[in-house]
Amino acid sequence: MSYLLFQITFAAYFLATAAYIVFFVSQKRRVRIIARTIFLVAAILHTLNILARYLEAGHIPITSYHETVSFFAWSIAWSYLLFRWRYTIKNFGTFVSVLTLLLMFMAAMASREILPLVPALQSWWLPVHASIALVADGFLALACIGGIMYLLQEREIKRKR
Repeated sequence: MSYLLFQITFAAYFLATAAYIVFFVSQKRRVRIIARTIFLVAAILHTLNILARYLEAGHIPITSYHETVSFFAWSIAWSYLLFRWRYTIKNFGTFVSVLTLLLMFMAAMASREILPLVPALQSWWLPVHASIALVADGFLALACIGGIMYLLQEREIKRKR
């Protein structure tokens, strides 16, 4: 069940990325609202996918490459949505959705087999430490995207002089 949710989530992120690219080219407000709505739906589906994977595995789904990359994409998506709730940067979603889609593609290419936890990871520290670290990495990726956008914008401003 979790893989079906993963595929639906991947398709939703793909649609959101396509809508954001259309917005990036057209700069139409309605397209931006549609793209943001699709991205929100994709993030909610991604949350359900992580919960389903948790129920299937019996532990937090961050112990394999597939799970870790998927969780990282999820943390980037929600950190963007939290950021977007507070600040309005029109084209930020385009860059975030592309990165999220690429990460989901990487997760889709990885083995999705659920393996039992090795004894070293059977601690209550695993969900606490690893999930907080991945969420922090999501915010770091968001800051990195903002820096890249700033550098691209600065280059365009200097080029017009």
